[in-house]
Amino acid sequence: LEKQRVGGSVEDWLPAYEAEFESVASKRLVELTPEEAAAVRVSYLLPKLRMLLNRKRCGRLKARLILQGFQEPFEWDHGVSNASPVAYLATVRALLARAGHAQGRVVTSRDISVAFLQSSAYGPEEQARYVSYQPYKGAAPRTFKLLGPLYGQRSAPRRWYATVAAWLTKPEAEGGAGLIQGCNEPCMFRHPTKDLVVVLYVDDILTSGDEASTARFHELMGLEYDCTEPAYLAVDSPLDFLGFSITKEVVDGAEHI
Repeated sequence: LEKQRVGGSVEDWLPAYEAEFESVASKRLVELTPEEAAAVRVSYLLPKLRMLLNRKRCGRLKARLILQGFQEPFEWDHGVSNASPVAYLATVRALLARAGHAQGRVVTSRDISVAFLQSSAYGPEEQARYVSYQPYKGAAPRTFKLLGPLYGQRSAPRRWYATVAAWLTKPEAEGGAGLIQGCNEPCMFRHPTKDLVVVLYVDDILTSGDEASTARFHELMGLEYDCTEPAYLAVDSPLDFLGFSITKEVVDGAEHI
């Protein structure tokens, strides 16, 4: 608390701290026994975990357990670039222009909760990864096997993009969204037969399409990922997307976005 200068007492922050640690541990961490930890610490370079505390503007206390990516061994990358594509702003504008020139189309936005923790886990064929965590100064370090990417990790954005893009393009009969990925814009996806276009910006989703196709897409996404409820653009309900507002107005009977 003193180092991060967030104010409050241990009792104030403990619920957020415990909830975050339990959530991450259940998805991504397996603690080693003292004997296993001793052997691992001799053979592996262990990057550290750190708990970041944040007091939101609404007053809510939030904690996030991250991996300190600057300590991450380069061999974890397997020589693959960590670059992950994000949609161009022009792509977002093109989607909105498309939606604004047809009656019956709806525009929605949706956020995928803790997306990096929903990325594909490491497979048995991949290199074992271990991390260290010291809860507080003077505490004995705890050693964990890392089961999948965490926030702060260099490769986490790339891993998430590969995970969600694979689901978006998987046939609907196999549990995916059944979309086709753009060639020039790898963050834009369209349905081959339905009126539906989807733009992906890390963990934010923006869609344009007819009501039935849009509703079906969100139904499938809700079954696959932990998400917020989709927000629908309306005259009295603007969307907050990537830090700017998307609004709708009716002029001479025609909708404008």
